[in-house]
Amino acid sequence: MRPTAALFVAALPALAACGAPPAAPSAVPGRPGAASVASAPAAELGATATGSAPLVPPPPPAAAVPAAHSPVPGPEPLDPDEAKYVRERCAALESGLQAEVRRAAGGDVGRERATTLALELLARRSDTAADARCAALLARDLRAYLARANEAEAVVALKTIALGMLRAWSDEPPRFCPGAPPTPAALAALAEAPAAVVRADWETEGWRCVRYLPATRAVRYQLELRTDPAERSYEIVARGRALAGGPLYELSLAGTVASETSLGADVLRRGAR
Repeated sequence: MRPTAALFVAALPALAACGAPPAAPSAVPGRPGAASVASAPAAELGATATGSAPLVPPPPPAAAVPAAHSPVPGPEPLDPDEAKYVRERCAALESGLQAEVRRAAGGDVGRERATTLALELLARRSDTAADARCAALLARDLRAYLARANEAEAVVALKTIALGMLRAWSDEPPRFCPGAPPTPAALAALAEAPAAVVRADWETEGWRCVRYLPATRAVRYQLELRTDPAERSYEIVARGRALAGGPLYELSLAGTVASETSLGADVLRRGAR
């Protein structure tokens, strides 16, 4: 069943164009072979990822798990009973919230801005105990959705860089790209908000070789490319937080330029090493 927040986002024109997690890049030609909330307080609505709402912690650093089959570190998704409560008891609040967000946005805005508007509006909709619970559940669901969407962008970045490794190897003559340093260099800059980057940050040999530039001028994850020329292998790492103030963790994608099936490898998630 589609998550409540995804349905909410899909109903907003301001979010429809950018609310769905981005699609991963397709393969290109290469060398052959190559816990329930009983009555949540209104204060919880403004809680950060490290606040009082239920949280999903990152795995231990040594225990990498497939990202596609595990929850994103941050706000805990609604459990089945909570999702059922939202569907059955919160429809009027959801409909009203959608209309209010459209009016407050005044036009097309990004996913994060629209979600922030929705959260601000939800914080004011707690006149009764039932409204307070609906507002708390909807707020948590929206924040969990935003965390998933933000991580999906990092996953696309990893696969785009892997695709760049394969493209370089398919060139004539083939090129095996060197590694690239953690970018942006200061991980602390990503603690509370996305960090601004400029084109010059991606001008090292490794990033130029894989032809990688981020799609936005601010990034939420630090990217690093590690390569082993002897094994013709690579590992791409993204470190960061799915939401500002949330737990720090990392995603990684490893493969070899000798096989295009590397693009289909699992992106792994672990605590930051």
